[in-house]
Amino acid sequence: MQAVIRSEFSHCTIITIAHRLDSLLDFDTVAVMDMGELIEVGNPRALLGSKNTAFSKLYYSGMDKGKRLAC
Repeated sequence: MQAVIRSEFSHCTIITIAHRLDSLLDFDTVAVMDMGELIEVGNPRALLGSKNTAFSKLYYSGMDKGKRLAC
C-alpha cells in the first residue's frame, strides 16, 4: 500500500495518521501532536537526527519495546 501511495500520489499532498512510524520516514514533513496540540513539525529524518525531538523520542521508544522500525 505504501508503495502505491508513493508512486501514484507523489504529486499530491497526503495527510496520514500513522501508528507505525517507519511508514512516515519517506514523507517530506511530519506533524507531531500531543493531546490535540501541535508540538512539532519537520522532516522526519531531520527530527530523528536529534534525540531531543518528540518524534525521535517516540520512534526510539518503539525500538526499546522491540518493535521493528526501519531507518
